[in-house]
Formats: sequence, structure tokens, C-alpha cells
Amino acid sequence: MGLPGETYASWIKGLDDLLSAGIKNQLFIYFCQVLPNTEMAAPEYIAKHGMITQRIPLQEVHCSVGETGLVTEYEDIIVQTNTLPLADFRRVVMVSWLIQVFASLKLGYFLLVYLHEELKITYTDLICYLCFSDAVNARPTVLRRELDRLRAHLDAILAGGGRMTHLPEYSDVYLDVDEGSFILLSAQKEVFFKELMVDVKALLAERGVAYDEETLQEVFRYQALRVPDLFEPKDIFIEFKTNIPEYFHKLHTPQQLKVSKTPTWVRLKSETGYRGDKYRYMKERVLFGRKSGLISNEIFYGEGPYPGQMSEVSSIDLKLS
Repeated sequence: MGLPGETYASWIKGLDDLLSAGIKNQLFIYFCQVLPNTEMAAPEYIAKHGMITQRIPLQEVHCSVGETGLVTEYEDIIVQTNTLPLADFRRVVMVSWLIQVFASLKLGYFLLVYLHEELKITYTDLICYLCFSDAVNARPTVLRRELDRLRAHLDAILAGGGRMTHLPEYSDVYLDVDEGSFILLSAQKEVFFKELMVDVKALLAERGVAYDEETLQEVFRYQALRVPDLFEPKDIFIEFKTNIPEYFHKLHTPQQLKVSKTPTWVRLKSETGYRGDKYRYMKERVLFGRKSGLISNEIFYGEGPYPGQMSEVSSIDLKLS
């Protein structure tokens, strides 16, 4: 973020181009650092591109929070250029943080894919709407509170604070900003998705996009099912009225399907059971899980009624509306 020559519009297009290519793992987005003895640090280069930097303390991600009395190291990040004024830089940062939460950490990955593939809403359409829409920001939602926290964190960075976030309730190490947002939003998963559905419907109405209500409900149910949480049950069984689980499983493969009203069963079998252990959950599921691509819950699915004994599993209904 902040490369000389980049604009807000080109940055947004770049994100859409990458995600539209079918990335299933994740994007990592970084502030642009100006390193000593490089072309970017030369005075004539800085003047040519109108670069303005902010010096901030260096905080190493996933390392212990620094002890007092140690020598502080610093890094210089670009926060403004001729083509990216400060106001646009702030917008770039907010969009980038939230798209990493939704797409990279999979809090809204399947929803984003469905909106893009079936309703022609680009990946950044929803993210920008959530970040900047007056309608979204007027409601006291779980997401709005997290966006306010992110804006405050960005203000602190622009005032000379460090990049990382620290949530002592969940971890004793520095976290990437998107990891902190993921854990705080997923901790309120049911409320978050209910509120998010209201925002998505408002965006679709604003764009005049027609959609099937039942299918959208099932997309949300599937998305919520794939997001892990602290108190994940040992077994979950859900019946879908559509083929949404298989649709997502085969997306971007030679067997890609159309969405259809085909009854499907889904079973999530958890061998872990964190039982509210926040430190263990953060370390194993979020930090280790994102690096190995295993942050999403694994599921099994099939057509028709569930073939096993119903008494073996519990059912879940998020009652999204």
C-alpha cells in the first residue's frame, strides 16, 4: 500500500483482478516501506513522487510484545504520494484490512465468491460498501464497532504508532490487524452474519440486483458454518435445500456446477473442541491455521437426506433473516 504511481482506483482494480482469478488461499497486503540505500530513499525520487512517510516503531508479527527498556527499532512507511493523497491512502488501508479478513481469513470468502460469480457484484463492491456506506456506518452493528476500532488503529499508526495489534485476552504476541479483526468478529459470529445479511441486501437493492432469497440465506448459512469459533460443537449436521455446499466445493474446478434446488446434507465433525480456550484457539486455529490454509472448518456433504443416524449428530440453525 502506498507505492509511488498507485491510485485508489488502480489499487481497487488490482485487488479485484487478483481475487477474480480464483485465489482460494489468501492475499497478504503490506505497507510500503522505504529502506535506506535504495532508489526509493533517494531525495530526487521522493521529490518526484511527492512521497510523505511516517516513521513508526518496528513490531514483528507473532513475536512477544516488546519488553520495556529494549532499544526501539523503526521503519518508514509511505502514507502519501502525488497520486495517492492521505484521504485515499486511508481508504486503501481500510479496504485492504477488511478484504484480508473476509477473503484471506475466510470470514466472508464464500459470500464474496457467490456475489461475484452469480450476482456480478465485484469483490471490492461489498468491501467498499461496508467500509464507507453511510447506511452501514449509521447502524451500531458488530462490524461497525470493529471498523471504528480499525480507524482508530490507523489514526494511531499515522501518529507514529506501531502496525501490529495486541489482544492480551487472546494472545501474548503481536497480531496482524486482520487476525485481530477476525477473532473479534468470529467471536460474535451469529450476530455478525445476521447484521451482515441486512447490509448485503441493502447493497443489492441499491444496485437493483435481483436474487433468490432462499439461495442467499443458504449462502450465509454455509459461510457461517465454515467459520470456526471458540465453542465449536463436536458434531454439526445441517440440511440444505440447495446444492450450495457442492457448488462451493467444485467452484473453479472442471466440475464447476450451477446453483440448483437440490437438497444436500452437510456434516461438520470437529476433533478439537477448544471449549473457550482463547489462547489455544488463537494459536492453533488462527495463527497456524491461516499459514496452512486450514482456517476454515472442514465439512462433508452429500445429496438427499443424511445417511447416518440422526441421533448421532446435533443440528444447527442460524435463523438468519
